[in-house]
Amino acid sequence: MDVVVRDGTPDDAPSLAVLKLAWANRHHVTVEESQSFARDLASWMASQGDSLLTRVAEHRGDLVGMAWLVVFDRVPDFSDRNRRTGDVQSVFVSPEFRRRGIGHALVSSLVDAADLRGIPRITVSSNDAAARLYLGTGFEASPRLLERRLNQER
Repeated sequence: MDVVVRDGTPDDAPSLAVLKLAWANRHHVTVEESQSFARDLASWMASQGDSLLTRVAEHRGDLVGMAWLVVFDRVPDFSDRNRRTGDVQSVFVSPEFRRRGIGHALVSSLVDAADLRGIPRITVSSNDAAARLYLGTGFEASPRLLERRLNQER
């Protein structure tokens, strides 16, 4: 299969915007709305610096998948003053490219990058369909992880 996983950049924002809209099931967006979103996405990506890792799956010049790792600092402990955590977000593979290992490759790439940066803890919120993907890349279910949501957005 000729799919390459590589770093995503702000230059990929137009294609990433299309993937993000598909991820969110937003299929009736105008061209202008999509272009505006792409500009905002590119700007946001550029502003994040090393707090953002973006991986994309490219097939013959087209993006067919994406995965994001947002890295943030945690409150220092006495014995660990530079605590960092990563959160995997918005993993998506176009439906026609699923079940080919692309999602696994994207998430594994993020995990490997986090390991190289010395980020000891990575979280992800998963739906039932994707849980097996995360379990297969080293994640474990945590009975103590709780969340509070103000609304029902993704």
